[in-house]
Amino acid sequence: MCFLMVTMPKKESDQDEKNETAKDFKEKISIMEQLLTSAKSISSSSISSKLLGQDLISLEYVADKNEIYFYVVLPKKYKELIEKQIN
Repeated sequence: MCFLMVTMPKKESDQDEKNETAKDFKEKISIMEQLLTSAKSISSSSISSKLLGQDLISLEYVADKNEIYFYVVLPKKYKELIEKQIN
């Protein structure tokens, strides 16, 4: 298993926060939709996966000392695929 920490760029000023609009929000939702679609592509309906089990991906968040951290936990063979989708 592989743990990836997902970080977001910090906003440089209050002006950057004010520039966010509903369009920006919809754009971010669409990006997350693409990530989840690529994660769904990992699932398989083959007989071997039904007998041996599916590969799992976990999206996690941790709150610590007034900070929120996001992690993706996945098998190592899918690391590059998910990294590309996150970037």
